[in-house]
Amino acid sequence: MTEEVLELLGEVCPIPLLKTESEINTLTAGDRLIIKVDHTQAVRNIMDWCEDNGYEFNIDEVAPGIWKVEIIKL
Repeated sequence: MTEEVLELLGEVCPIPLLKTESEINTLTAGDRLIIKVDHTQAVRNIMDWCEDNGYEFNIDEVAPGIWKVEIIKL
C-alpha cells in the first residue's frame, strides 16, 4: 500500500481533476492519493468524480480555503 501526494495549489479546473484521474490510474487497490487544492470548484469536481466512480474519499479543510482530499483506490 502506497501513498501519493498531488500538490495542486493554484491550479484551476479542469486541471486538478485531470491530474487526479491520471494519477489514480497509476495506483493499485488499497493505495491512497492525497490531493491538496485551493480551488472550491476543484474540490466539488473531485468529490463528484469519486462518487461517480465508486472511490472512497475524505475531504478536510486544513486551512482557510485549502483542502486535503484523500482517495482510496479500491
